[in-house]
Amino acid sequence: PEAGLLHEMFFKMVSSGVTHIAMEVSSHALSLERVRGCDFKVAVYTNFSRDHLDFHRDLESYAEAKSLLFKRELPESRAEDKVAVYNYDDPVCARIPIYWPGRTVSFGLDSKADVHPISKVEQALSGFRADIMACGRRLEIGSSLPGRHNLQNALAAVATAVALDLPLQAMAEGIENCRQVPGRMQRIELRGSAPSIFVDYAHTDQALYNVLTALRPMVRTRLWVVFGCGGDRDKGKRPLMGRRAAEVADLVVVTSDNPRSEEPLKIINEIVPGLTEQGFRRVESSELSDCGSGCFTVLPDREKAIDSAVRLMLPSDVLLIAGKGHENYQIVGDQRHDFDDCEQVRKAWERRIQEEGV
Repeated sequence: PEAGLLHEMFFKMVSSGVTHIAMEVSSHALSLERVRGCDFKVAVYTNFSRDHLDFHRDLESYAEAKSLLFKRELPESRAEDKVAVYNYDDPVCARIPIYWPGRTVSFGLDSKADVHPISKVEQALSGFRADIMACGRRLEIGSSLPGRHNLQNALAAVATAVALDLPLQAMAEGIENCRQVPGRMQRIELRGSAPSIFVDYAHTDQALYNVLTALRPMVRTRLWVVFGCGGDRDKGKRPLMGRRAAEVADLVVVTSDNPRSEEPLKIINEIVPGLTEQGFRRVESSELSDCGSGCFTVLPDREKAIDSAVRLMLPSDVLLIAGKGHENYQIVGDQRHDFDDCEQVRKAWERRIQEEGV
């Protein structure tokens, strides 16, 4: 929100007895000075990847905008004992000690981070468990949220809790009780002998890569992905997303996301080169199941794309439907239509049960 509205919200929260606020601060908010006057006690830098280039000139401008939280907002904050928390594994985040001369707490998978795993992390489709070191103190954490990126998010939460001097047990319980977030690595519950199907909001090349690599070690046969790219947004990421999909997945269905004012096939045709550069070959959707790996098909109608993947996958396959996550709509032209990836999966699976009795 604009600065005036934001501080009005804070006033109402304080008046209602709220003592702590956890708030996402976007690069847009920093560039447009929407958080000026906010007295941050802890500022957290989780990761940096290509995004929002429809707003920022280039990646360096984007990185510069995000760094304002540590170069400008934290130094100007009137809070006491201010702390910067950052991802040690990310080279852009690791610049934070250069920007911020005060206290820092780092997190990451690297043992040099202040908060890091100290033994092999147990990863499954149902979540993870890990023994970690938190600034010299040992702690066991577990979560029903699977994937390396969720582990890193949990480490970020522990690092933030350390910065706020919260009890270790409170950290562990908070992470353990955190339930699945709609549209974020969300596993769809289906009846019968259903395969594992996930919906995720990943709409950048790095986010898509993160989710696919999180699923990859837990796939017994083939990893499928259905995705597209939004219209009227950063066009440069389109072939990059195709490339990332081909680097990790076995089978790919390229479809529409929110095409907005662009022609869906035009967007798709800008994704395809990233797949073909990695050696993927195009086949008809009916042939996809017979292709062990290294194949993709194009189905611009997102409903048909989801239906095709759900119908063709084996019980031991894993499917990721990426790009829209929690959204319950699709924007085509200037029209906003009802559309929910999770609901489309359920409908497709029910049709398959009725036809095949699986």
